[in-house]
Amino acid sequence: MTDFVIIGGGYAGLSCAQELRRLDDSANITIISREDYCSRPNLFFRFKFLTWKDDFIDYHAGLKIRGENSYIEKHKLNLLENTTVISLDTTNKSIQCKSLIDDAVVNLRYDKLCIATGGVPKQISYPTLTTSHEADPLITSMETDAKYIDNIRNNFVVRNVDEVRLLHEKMRLIYTEKCNATHTSPAINIDSNDMQTDILVLGSGALALDVVGHIMDGYTDLNFTQAQHAEKQDWIPERRECLPRVTILSRSDVIALPLLQDEHACQMLTDRISGERFPHLNIVRGDVIESILTCSDGSVYGVKLTSGRTLYCRVLVQAVGVQSRTEMAQLCNLNVGKKGGILVDEYFRVKSINENSTCEHVYAAGDCAEISSESFVGGLQYLKESQHDASVAWKNWTSAREQAIECARCMTKNSQSGMLWFNQTSRLFGLYAACLGVYSQIANANIKVKKSDDRFHKFVGIVQNDVVLLIGALVIGPDVSDYKMGANTLTLLKSNTPIPCDLFNSIDTWTLAQWTSVNKIVKEVNDGKIEWSKQIVDKIFVEEQTEAPKKKFVNPLLRKKK
Repeated sequence: MTDFVIIGGGYAGLSCAQELRRLDDSANITIISREDYCSRPNLFFRFKFLTWKDDFIDYHAGLKIRGENSYIEKHKLNLLENTTVISLDTTNKSIQCKSLIDDAVVNLRYDKLCIATGGVPKQISYPTLTTSHEADPLITSMETDAKYIDNIRNNFVVRNVDEVRLLHEKMRLIYTEKCNATHTSPAINIDSNDMQTDILVLGSGALALDVVGHIMDGYTDLNFTQAQHAEKQDWIPERRECLPRVTILSRSDVIALPLLQDEHACQMLTDRISGERFPHLNIVRGDVIESILTCSDGSVYGVKLTSGRTLYCRVLVQAVGVQSRTEMAQLCNLNVGKKGGILVDEYFRVKSINENSTCEHVYAAGDCAEISSESFVGGLQYLKESQHDASVAWKNWTSAREQAIECARCMTKNSQSGMLWFNQTSRLFGLYAACLGVYSQIANANIKVKKSDDRFHKFVGIVQNDVVLLIGALVIGPDVSDYKMGANTLTLLKSNTPIPCDLFNSIDTWTLAQWTSVNKIVKEVNDGKIEWSKQIVDKIFVEEQTEAPKKKFVNPLLRKKK
């Protein structure tokens, strides 16, 4: 019987465990988690802010962890919760853990180990300017355990359950004070160039937009929720004008640039949320924080910007990206790459600092891993040419899941040698956004773009003689059809199969039916059943497309709670 140990109870850890069990029914599989829960993608934001009682918050995104017919029972897993690793001996294949509840020590042995510790939000320390401004702390019942950055009250990140609940409580207090008119403007003169908000979100990448987007979704759905689930609400906002105002502070002149990597797509999204569609949302662009303004009790009441303006706020949420957790690398001298992740080879085996050799029985996957091999990472060679960098660290749940599954296959010597592609599909203020492969500006690439006020489709291909290899796409739009097009694009991308130039040149006009036809033909080409020809290409566009029987579509990005 093989003993597998997984350090980390996040999405990568669970995905690795599930695939290990599928491949080996008799193995002993243990998950070590620092928290008292295991998680799935975007679990902390799958409820609407302001609308659900605590027991309705879906921490596990529909995943039942404990009890009869639970995830742990179904997959026959051993789960050590509230447990941290204190030593790791890769020579003797042993781990020493300690309970965070009673300090009890547990010793484990393993045959194969997977490090799936994920990532943590980046935190920035700023100079502070303390004044005699009246204290305004927004005290909640969670203050004792709240983890504020640099001990500045109301300056924190939002990543785990407790931090989401903390933000939820701060928002409720702000709303209540506004309704009761108990909060007034700061007792100082406000210059005409200065600004005010309730919640300031620092950052405009995927993490920041995830937080802000779900708050705005909650605001939009308030009326619907009141009509359907009033008995399940913790508190019911009745005065929309008193809802906390949110401001995004973006270093760039557009938002979402770290995620979308295209100025035109970012401008479309920026314009979308800058109008009247989201009256409680504001964007401050092209500026950064110079210092944080604090009250006499050490709580935030604003920030000073490098432009000289002051932005008064009551809560500062830092959402400036995610960094890999690499504590395990320090415990056993593993190599950390330039992107800040634990370096792994094409089999997800970690690399030792000593001569950069691989450790045959230790693996890493997910947000904590940095992949440096071109042999199984789609588009890495083109990124290397344009960015002079030969490694990637993908910090999103979709990529973490795919890495973890392939890692489990490598751990059991069942690798399918599939190519991994960057894949992040999000909901951004009512738009589906599929970011796939390499979709930034690449030299000598054939790029096709189709755009409108609320839709942006971009396809990036590399010309190879008389064919084109799709290496990336950015598919953004408001409809389910846009979501399905992103899924079809990913299928073609993963096939890693060139298509005729004439076919690629019309890719921005393909209907969903034509996408289906192309992917079907690509599969037959890969299976050696047919070869590309002009007749086959023409057939895709001239024959009458017959619709397949419609199946009920369940969108995982909008999955409803039961």
